[in-house]
Amino acid sequence: AGEISIFHTGYIKKERQEKKKSERNIKLIEAELKENPYDFEMWGYLGNEYDNADEWEAAEETYRKSISLMPEHLDEFDVNASMTYLRLLNLLIRRPGSEEAAVMEVYGEAVKRRPMEADYDYLAGQYQASIGNYPAGEKHLRRALEILEQHRNTGKSMLLSAKILKAYELLAI
Repeated sequence: AGEISIFHTGYIKKERQEKKKSERNIKLIEAELKENPYDFEMWGYLGNEYDNADEWEAAEETYRKSISLMPEHLDEFDVNASMTYLRLLNLLIRRPGSEEAAVMEVYGEAVKRRPMEADYDYLAGQYQASIGNYPAGEKHLRRALEILEQHRNTGKSMLLSAKILKAYELLAI
């Protein structure tokens, strides 16, 4: 009886398609930014594309540019602003070599600007637990759950809402 080996290449093709899509989107967004260089939402979208392409330095720089252009007073339901902070925070957490101080600085600014968003504390709680700071992790997770309970999730706290069981599991640990 002979042996059969199967080499699945479907994901490689999908990866190439995603890269081409990101390259196309980057060009389109950059063209829009030439017309409207102060559009913080477009800068956030550009950061998303760089992040999707694993160009982390460019993504971080672009997210920070987006944040610097945000108006002082953001609409309570401005999901784009919330997502820009969330994606920057997530990028810093998962990128090798990120300093805790840099992660927590972005967290602090995000919470200050978007106080009803529980996802920042959810990510900070996961992060603190992952680096062994369990008391801080617990504090952030409890705060995230309190914010969610108080403000619900109308346009906010989408990540925590989707992963609420994981938050409680992490608290139990």
